[in-house]
Amino acid sequence: MHKARIGAVFLAILAAAALLLGMLWLWRCGIQKASVTVFGTLADADAILLKEGEHAVLIDTGEEAEASKLIDQLYKEGIQKIDALILTHPDKDHIGGARAVVQSFPVAQVFVSPYEKGSALQEGLEKILSDQGIPVQVPREAQVFSCGSLEMTLYPPLNTYEESNDSSLLVYAKHGDVSMLFAGDAEKKRLKEALAIPFGPVDLYKVAHHGRGGKNAAEFAQKLCPRYAVVTAGNVEESLARVFSGMGTEVYVTVPEHTVRFESDGRTLAALEEEQASQSTGEAA
Repeated sequence: MHKARIGAVFLAILAAAALLLGMLWLWRCGIQKASVTVFGTLADADAILLKEGEHAVLIDTGEEAEASKLIDQLYKEGIQKIDALILTHPDKDHIGGARAVVQSFPVAQVFVSPYEKGSALQEGLEKILSDQGIPVQVPREAQVFSCGSLEMTLYPPLNTYEESNDSSLLVYAKHGDVSMLFAGDAEKKRLKEALAIPFGPVDLYKVAHHGRGGKNAAEFAQKLCPRYAVVTAGNVEESLARVFSGMGTEVYVTVPEHTVRFESDGRTLAALEEEQASQSTGEAA
């Protein structure tokens, strides 16, 4: 009995020491907890929020038809301002809500793909950004900026492509030891470029082009070897599903209207239980 009590006390001391060391590590690094929210949508579309304290980065804004819902969701997340709005490419399922966002929140800066689609949606957005005097940057080479403890690197396309998808910005985010990659709608040409970028294994991969397969998609997924993958669609194509299954990757889908949330403490990334839709076989949840 005496030995058992000593053992219990020893374990309690170890647990307290581990907690203290973790808190000390966060304090020394100046890292607060960060959240990643991939908003659920009615159809294939991207809208992703990275948040640490008062700092916020928004990657894409979904469809115009769901703009008011996105604004409501951002308010519910406690967003008062957006440090950076990143629009990976000008397709309507990625920039549709952008006008509503810049009209609803102060936006410090906007990053866009070099691709000119010439759509009324893109031109209208450009006019509002100009009228409001919001700085717009078009990365021509890898560009790094910080937002709190989030370190963001934007990788633009190396070549000029006819397709907007292959002109997607790749967004690599670091939060302490946690790494994440958001691949827009990159297809085979863009993914071929991405294979040459020295990405290591990542904790989270927002799968390129709504989880469609195609040339280089499986190879790129294997290169990233993510712990979690999010597909902004109702399913992931079978070829990719097999790759993720073989790596033990947890796959989440966001259609229809399944919001997926993660939390980082700077050391590990954890999937939160609420509002998430998990799958392992590629079938819609």
